[in-house]
Amino acid sequence: MSDAIQSAILAAFSAALERAISQAVATHVQDLQTRLDDLADRTAQLENQAEVTSNVAAAGVDTQAAPTGDITQHIIDALSDTEHPLFKRMSSFMDAVAEQAMDNHCETYDHDDYDSHVNDDDKHFDGDVGEAVREALDGQSFTISL
Repeated sequence: MSDAIQSAILAAFSAALERAISQAVATHVQDLQTRLDDLADRTAQLENQAEVTSNVAAAGVDTQAAPTGDITQHIIDALSDTEHPLFKRMSSFMDAVAEQAMDNHCETYDHDDYDSHVNDDDKHFDGDVGEAVREALDGQSFTISL
């Protein structure tokens, strides 16, 4: 196989591989973000529920009664105050989740290999792939048997 065909095939394969990796990573990141958002919502609900129950019980009120006030506003207030224990716990939790996601990514993806491939100009074809294939196959013939 001629160098031009090999270069054209390698360039097409590299471009397709880069697109596939980018799409897979983007999909994975979106999925993680959705999961993190769901976890954050559920954690906030549970934290608020525990805090409201604790506060109500500490005030000597029957904990079986429905809490009064706007619970959603209470959660928003808690998450808006960087000194609030709920905010601190959520922040710590989100930091740990993000760190775990980055560690997992770094363990499964070889950045050095990608960087060396992207930065190696000898592996990248800058011309028109179609034209290179036509030139390489000019005067050639082949048969495909099934």
